[in-house]
Amino acid sequence: MTILGSGNKKMYLGLFPGGTNRDEGYFYLDFFDGAVGKPFNSPAGWMFYTLVGPSKQERMASNEEMHGFSRDAIGAERFRVWHHPRCRLIRPGHVDFDFRVPARDSEDGLVTAVKN
Repeated sequence: MTILGSGNKKMYLGLFPGGTNRDEGYFYLDFFDGAVGKPFNSPAGWMFYTLVGPSKQERMASNEEMHGFSRDAIGAERFRVWHHPRCRLIRPGHVDFDFRVPARDSEDGLVTAVKN
């Protein structure tokens, strides 16, 4: 988890393995409220992107958004990302946060993430 402070609120970016087995190769991203330890929707205007080249980024939609749920109906959205891409979290009024999702090793489980 990584701390993403915004004002007086401590927020965490959680990353955990997805799928029913290791071979599916993806992770979920969530936001957690540090005070109560519960997930919540991304703040308004905050967006995840996958960096697919030196100058190209593609926006990631949450699983719930992809299935047609409105933001009001979600409560704790979750983003799915394949292993090992470079990602960016854009937060209006804050510096962009670049990070790399871990690789998945077929024998040992997760490999440590590297912050860009």
